[in-house]
Order: sequence, then structure tokens, then C-alpha cells
Amino acid sequence: MEWWLAYLGIGLAVGFLAGLLGIGGGAITVPLLVWAFGAQALPAEHVMRLALGTSMAVIFFTSLSSMRAYQQRGAVDWSIVRAMAPGILAGSFGAALAAAYIPTRGLAVVFTVLALYAAVQMLFELRPPPSRKLPGAAGLFAAGAGIGVASSLFAAGGAFLTVPFLAWCNVPIRRAIGTAAGNGFPIALAGSAGYVLLKVVDRRQEAPVSLEEAKPLIVRFLTYDQIRDLLEKLRARAKVEVMVKTDTPALVVPPADAPKAAPNSVPAAPAPTVKK
Repeated sequence: MEWWLAYLGIGLAVGFLAGLLGIGGGAITVPLLVWAFGAQALPAEHVMRLALGTSMAVIFFTSLSSMRAYQQRGAVDWSIVRAMAPGILAGSFGAALAAAYIPTRGLAVVFTVLALYAAVQMLFELRPPPSRKLPGAAGLFAAGAGIGVASSLFAAGGAFLTVPFLAWCNVPIRRAIGTAAGNGFPIALAGSAGYVLLKVVDRRQEAPVSLEEAKPLIVRFLTYDQIRDLLEKLRARAKVEVMVKTDTPALVVPPADAPKAAPNSVPAAPAPTVKK
């Protein structure tokens, strides 16, 4: 199978659904990549990490396009982006490195929980009411670090967390969305770098030997001399047991290598006499 066609199809599906539903590509890209990598017999313990890292690398390019589009509309608040960027870089990079020590099942559980949260948020339009002001530098750093960790483990641009946080801090929704697009670039940059540093050994499972490849081995083993030796060994180890009881004594068959007994001399019977 030409896998570049499968990857092209995944890209088309992700782009179409992301544009139609307005969601990040990670929620769609990661499951499809897990399927593709598993179909190629990649090691199961590395499939989830490869899918997350590949999705982050894709977001690196899509975030540039999104950030440029929102910048042209004047919707990016660069002061917030600059304040959150250090925390985002640290959190995203650290989470990607930590993924090497998280079991595959654990990564899958974290991804599923974050995907459910994003789905519920989008379905019910859950946004906290604007009830506070933006925190200071330390608060924005901490918020950026948390968003970076979750986004790196979810392979997303972070908008599903950044937008509600900024809306909660009384940032207008249009500017919150544009600022979240600006934050997507440092998330993808640090996350991709962290996953690149992970050492993944390509140990593809070997396909079973086909019948055509096995024929020479079979013919080499099943030669006449080897079959004869095998039958001789089986016959030498064979054990015969009488399973049916009879009144007549069983015929004892001496082994082949037993010395032969001398034949008994039986006197001839006298010839019958005929009376005249």
C-alpha cells in the first residue's frame, strides 16, 4: 500500500473537518495516525507518541497560517501572547519529554479525557462568565504552562483552553480567539521539538514467512535419509501394549537383536501299520 496516499487522505479529512466544525486538528489527526502507524506494524509502545509528535509538527505549519489570518484582522493581542509564551514553551516542551515515561495506555487515557472535555465544551458552549481581570506575569506564566502541558499531550493548538481562560479574564471573545491562534505557534514549536528529541526505535514486526519462502527449508528437511532416520527412531521407541484380555497366552515376540534359539529336534511319528 502506498502510505503517502493514506497520509494525504488524512490531511484532507483533518482540514475539511477542522474547517467545518471549527476544531483543532489534533482530535482528528491523532486517532487516524494511530490507525495508520498500527497498520504498518510499528511497535505498539511507540505508536501513540509518534502520532502525538507528528500531529504537533503538522500544527506547527497550520498555526502559522492561522496566526497570520487573525493578525491581518487585528485580533491578536501580542502583549498577552508575549506574557504567556514562556510558560507555554516550558510546559509544552516538558510535557513532550515526559511523554517518554508515560505508558502508552496512560497517554491514550489522557488524550481521551481531553478530547471529551473539548467535545463537551463545544457541544454545550461552556465558557466561564467574565468575572475577573487578567493575572500578572506570574499568573499568565502559570496559565501558559498548564495550557502548554495539556496541548502537548493532546497534540492541539491550545485554543480549547486558551479561549475560555481569556474569556474568563474579560478579554473580548474575538480577541481571545485571535490570541489563542497566536499562542498556537509556540505550543507547536516547543511540542514538536520535545517529541523530536524522543528516541523511538523502528522495530517493525516481521511479517510471517510465506509458503514460497518456506519451501526450500521444507524440502531440505524432508529428505529421504532424514525421513528414514526419523522412522527408525520412532520404531525403536515404540511400545506395544495388549489392550484386550484373552484366555490364550499372549504371543511373546522376541526383540530383533535377541539370540536365536536352537531348533528343537522332534522325533518323527511312527508310520501307521496296515493289517491284512
